[in-house]
Amino acid sequence: MGAIGILFLVSVIALCLLHNVSAATRHYKFEIKLQNVTRLCHTKSMVTVNGKFPGPRIVAREGDRLEIEVINNVQNNISIHCGWADGPAYVTQCPIQIGQKYVYNFTIIGQRGTFWWHAHISWLRSTLYGPIIILPKKNNPYPFTKPYKEVPIIFGEWFNGDTEAIISQALQTGGGPNVSDTYTINGLPGPLYNCSTKDTFKLKVKPGKTYLLRLINAALNDELFFSIANHTLQVIDADGVYVKPFETNTIIVTPGQTHNVLLKTKPQFPNAIFYMLARPYVTGPGTFDNSTVAGILEYESKSKHHLKNLPIFKPSLPSLNDTIFVTNFTSKLRSLATPQFPANVPLNVDKHLFFTIGLGTSPCDQNKTCQGPNGTKFSASINNVSFILPTTNALLQSHFFGQSKGVYKPDFPYSPLHWFNYTGNPPNNTLVNNDTKLMVLPFNTSVELVMQDTSILGLESHPLHLHGFNFFVVGQGFGNYDPNKDRSNFNLVDPIERNTVGVPSGGWVAIRFLADNPGVWFMHCHLEVHTSWGLEMAWLVQDGKLPNQKLPPPPMDLPKHGVRQLRSGWADGPAYITQCPIQRGQSYVYNFTITGQRGTLFWHAHISWLRVTLYGPIVILPKKGVAYPFPQPFKEVPILFGEWWKADTEKIINQALQTGGPPNISDAYTINGLPGLLYNCSAKDTFRLKVKPGKTYLLRVVNAALNDELFFSIANHNLTVVEVDAVYVKPFNTNIILITPGQTTNILLKTKHFHPNATFLMSARPYVTGIASFDNSTTTGILEYHQYSNNTKKSNIFPLLKPKLPIFNDTTFATSFVKKIRSLANAKFPANVPKKVDKHFFFTVGLGMNPCPKNQTCQGPNNTKLAASVNNVSFVQPNIALLQSHYFNQSKGVYTTDFPVNPPFKFNYTGNPPNNSFVTSGTKVVMLPFNTSVELVMQDTSIISAESHPLHLHGFNFFVVGQGFGNYNSSKDPANFNLVDPAERNTVGVPSGGWVAIRFLADNPGVWFMHCHLEVHTSWGLKMVWMVNDGKGPKQKLPPPPADLPKC
Repeated sequence: MGAIGILFLVSVIALCLLHNVSAATRHYKFEIKLQNVTRLCHTKSMVTVNGKFPGPRIVAREGDRLEIEVINNVQNNISIHCGWADGPAYVTQCPIQIGQKYVYNFTIIGQRGTFWWHAHISWLRSTLYGPIIILPKKNNPYPFTKPYKEVPIIFGEWFNGDTEAIISQALQTGGGPNVSDTYTINGLPGPLYNCSTKDTFKLKVKPGKTYLLRLINAALNDELFFSIANHTLQVIDADGVYVKPFETNTIIVTPGQTHNVLLKTKPQFPNAIFYMLARPYVTGPGTFDNSTVAGILEYESKSKHHLKNLPIFKPSLPSLNDTIFVTNFTSKLRSLATPQFPANVPLNVDKHLFFTIGLGTSPCDQNKTCQGPNGTKFSASINNVSFILPTTNALLQSHFFGQSKGVYKPDFPYSPLHWFNYTGNPPNNTLVNNDTKLMVLPFNTSVELVMQDTSILGLESHPLHLHGFNFFVVGQGFGNYDPNKDRSNFNLVDPIERNTVGVPSGGWVAIRFLADNPGVWFMHCHLEVHTSWGLEMAWLVQDGKLPNQKLPPPPMDLPKHGVRQLRSGWADGPAYITQCPIQRGQSYVYNFTITGQRGTLFWHAHISWLRVTLYGPIVILPKKGVAYPFPQPFKEVPILFGEWWKADTEKIINQALQTGGPPNISDAYTINGLPGLLYNCSAKDTFRLKVKPGKTYLLRVVNAALNDELFFSIANHNLTVVEVDAVYVKPFNTNIILITPGQTTNILLKTKHFHPNATFLMSARPYVTGIASFDNSTTTGILEYHQYSNNTKKSNIFPLLKPKLPIFNDTTFATSFVKKIRSLANAKFPANVPKKVDKHFFFTVGLGMNPCPKNQTCQGPNNTKLAASVNNVSFVQPNIALLQSHYFNQSKGVYTTDFPVNPPFKFNYTGNPPNNSFVTSGTKVVMLPFNTSVELVMQDTSIISAESHPLHLHGFNFFVVGQGFGNYNSSKDPANFNLVDPAERNTVGVPSGGWVAIRFLADNPGVWFMHCHLEVHTSWGLKMVWMVNDGKGPKQKLPPPPADLPKC
């Protein structure tokens, strides 16, 4: 079996840093174990943390040190995304081998909000995930009214099958993997799924209270709309960064993103129960799980009998492809940009990068039939490089030890090698290049990255997640990015600061960040299917000159994600990226301090497809005495979306990889691990959210689904998005949210003033832009108002109201939603968008094909194997952790530092696909000097089909400075970049047939994984690695690896 990597989505500070003497050291023990879990009346043995699904919640304060001991007791090697603590397997670590352990050890500096941890190897994060909640420092209030209660809400996907088998089969056959069977809210599918009424997340609230909902999209492959019936949500935080509060009925959260929202309950018992629903936002032509997950918002009542007779109201969710809503929602996300929370957008850009992002094809292996287009295998790429994860050493280790030769190349293309009409007719050649190429950035380089969706195989939104950095989303648009025009419209004042941003379908997004985190940092689509196909890449940020600007040595026990781990890549978690997996019977302590982050994140397995069951929320509260930048919620509720397979996911992905076709889709999506009542045999497995009237609940929504972006909504309730990816955002109201895998969204749910005499479904279903099959089902939870009457029978006759979700490919809604996400960009919560860009990168992201091996029939297009790539490099995972190879200067044979800055061939990325859809395979990294400011444009491609790709970057938050449809135009699009209040994220969706531009500062030394958060794409190679070199100062260097770091 494969190794396991777990990723902690917070920024981690170096182990040797001094921190506030009042800060605490918080210890967590994660035992990776098999557990029988039943959803949809289907019981399967799956990989869990401590036997829980979703996994345990991590709660800390800004400034605290986290020590997370991971003990691997399953037949899968493990890596947690949580660089030496970053987690992507073979990027910052080799996976934790079977029987081994590893301690993720890092300090949280300058972060607070909602993050999440998850497995970061294969599709294991479908079950290995959980929230990370970073509270502000003591006596530091939130920049909003203190909520009555905080509630993590993690969206996930449930597959009845084995997710590892599903993705393996898809990679083998070259086709698309099976879609999930249900979405979940906090692991529960909800009452809309068969046999799931009892498996419904219930948020119980009190009237007249404010709840902080910490939303995390942990779904594997779906951006999600989310809404709560009859309640308005106020968005206050995105990806752990405060934003300018805005009200909305619906939020959209991509996999990998988090949103904090305030939910104000009704002043009095509403005599109703309210559904909270999440369903997918879909822009691609592939199959998807077109279902809705529901939870229940229930007002507390003294009479239980009264609750049974209440009507249930359902929210109206956007249509599946409502890109207008998504665009509108995203445009509302603005940083606070105040003196206390400034938006430090890099104004001077050292490097301008343009990345095309999308799907493509790889040739089918000889004598094999593949299920991709025209007998090829699906691939995905950035700048036509389908990332190949190394298999011998993690990129970060290879970088640190100077052993990159044979592991990665430092020549990741700054822009596509071949220009084409990215969002027009696809080129004839849809083949990607498979390789392990890294983008090298000098320390403190200010980067502007435009990510352009491409139409090679179909336009599609891609949530791109960047490890190791937050970035500012300075611009976004549709069509091809035009640097001559679009950049003038960039928001450099209060852009949203994120770590995950959606590259809009048929559009682009521009982000800026400062490469001030030395190490190797992964960036990938947070749609796991795209990551499986190679839609990922890595940044290598070189050391700065000062001691604190250098990557420290790896921990001695080295074998995590969203938590931005400054100088602590040893705890990042992706298997073979920052650590080797924790071996069976062994343990490892993830030890890190939460610095400068607060919000909703999540943890998950980061190796193979194990995160399908190994995930959980991370709730980072503000420091004591520090208020939220929105009204204090009455209660905070994590809502985790996931996917459920009845079969063994490891077998599924392994079979797919062998056949070259797509893996089997999930059997259900889940909300908090429960599929909900819409699925067979799942009425009892429904997440119920019991609420009180007149209260505000903070839903911490996490999309931990493997392969689906999800729409989420709660019937008859408005949602206010207040945070994405643990970054506060300008609050906005929405009925529906879209969340990609890997994203978190905190939303405020205001309950009805009085008991509404109804029960409300919360539903989540996929947003799909690709052409592959998908789990077209809906997971539901139940929003149920608390009753004060002892009459328990009355609520049984209440109507059950369902939300209206967008159609599965409602890109208009998705685009509108994403556009609403803006950083607060105020003095207290500034949007520090890199204004000056040191390095510009252009990555094409998408699918492609690999040839079918001799004497084998492949199921990809034209008897090829499906692949995925970034700049046509399909990442080959090493078998030695990159972070260790980097630290010990042992890169030879492990990775090369030649990840292409641009696609190797320019073509019409979103037009007719090129004739050659083959990818190149390699373990290439991007080298970045410490503190390099990076602009990365990720362009979707139509090689196989334009498709949305949620790209997640480890180790950094980034700013989504631009986004658009069509081909990115470097002459026009940068003019429209938002350098003022772009969304700051760690996961961003590269829109189907479009592009997204992000900026971040490479100030986190180490090896940082970037990958599509669709596990199937990651399995196909849609991933890459950034290596950030040490700075000159002592606090700018990667510390040594911990003593218990797992060995490969």
